[in-house]
Amino acid sequence: MFGYLTLLSPPTSMEEVSTRCAGTRIVSVAADHQFVYNCDSRVFMQAGEAPSELLEEHHVRQSRPLYVVTASIMSVPFRVVAPIGDTVVGKPVFLAYLTMNAALLVAAGVIFDRLVGTPLLAASALGALLVANYLVKAFLWTPHTQMFNVLTPLVGVALVFAAVRHRWSIPSTALIGLGIGIASLAYGAFIGVAVAVALGILAGHWGDGSWRRAAPRVSALLIGFAIPQVLWMTLARLVAGSYYSHELASGITPRRPFLWVWDSLDEGPAQLASTAWANLVDFTTVSAPVVWAPLTLVVVLVAVAYWTGVRVDSLTQRDRVLLLAVALMFVCYVPFLYLGGFYRWRLSWSLVPLLLLLAAQLTRLASNELTRRRAALLTCGVLAFCAAWIGVTLATPGPYG
Repeated sequence: MFGYLTLLSPPTSMEEVSTRCAGTRIVSVAADHQFVYNCDSRVFMQAGEAPSELLEEHHVRQSRPLYVVTASIMSVPFRVVAPIGDTVVGKPVFLAYLTMNAALLVAAGVIFDRLVGTPLLAASALGALLVANYLVKAFLWTPHTQMFNVLTPLVGVALVFAAVRHRWSIPSTALIGLGIGIASLAYGAFIGVAVAVALGILAGHWGDGSWRRAAPRVSALLIGFAIPQVLWMTLARLVAGSYYSHELASGITPRRPFLWVWDSLDEGPAQLASTAWANLVDFTTVSAPVVWAPLTLVVVLVAVAYWTGVRVDSLTQRDRVLLLAVALMFVCYVPFLYLGGFYRWRLSWSLVPLLLLLAAQLTRLASNELTRRRAALLTCGVLAFCAAWIGVTLATPGPYG
């Protein structure tokens, strides 16, 4: 429903859209039904129609081929049943990308629901914000990888949660690492998930003093994670003559992701300190408008939970492990985004699912300690927050990508 409503909430003008990113344009689906076609989508469409282009030298999507290849495969049935026209929306590969974007959101919602556990109206409303937000408004209808920013952090929490509670065998851990590595070929942020799961494995062994036994499992995880990357890099070098990462290429962005630390250090510690501070200011400036609303809600709910008597030592093991999993994802994701050096609101949005999950968990814990009347008031407050969020998102022009 929200996805449809976004078509009725177009940006203010073509001039405003085009100034944000050259190549971005407005596509009309029907009368008064429009969406923003992102400037990056043209490359996704071209590669989806001819995935062999990914192995051409210096292809901008070469380092993340899985999203494109999957869309190409999924477009096959659409070639049979979909009307192919001259417009973007009539192309089978576009419908494949749209289906993938929707599937990623459905998967995120299912994982969110499983993590929260006990059915609760307020928690369900917070989960609905995963699909009713500026990120979905900007990128649901256009071929792009941004829906992974909804799914990836929740996958990370689910895997860390499982890693802490269960001691996987070494082969199972290697297979999980392999799966994360394959997923990283679709979206690079799964690197942060791999690090968080490694910390989860260590945390699962820490309590009984057997954390040294975690080393073989962490090694298996990281080796499994590396295998898909190494195989793809090798194939790219054999076919294209080199492996190209558009993000890491010098000159593509003001700061080379992660490598800006070494670039600055080459010029001395003073330059590193100056660059690190400037990057921190930029990262905070970009991220603050994205996270302030859910972060404020979390702060309020922490106060409510404390007032109702919720304490860490009174939580069930499941609740403690879930909170630990969310914390470990924050510990990994925030430095990952900061060190990435490429600061955009859509990337910082990946922190929002973690805050919404934390808010849902706090709402559930507080409600369990309140009388029925006060629990109803808390639910009404959370529902009012969600309604305001959705209303503002639909009423505000943009975002533009």
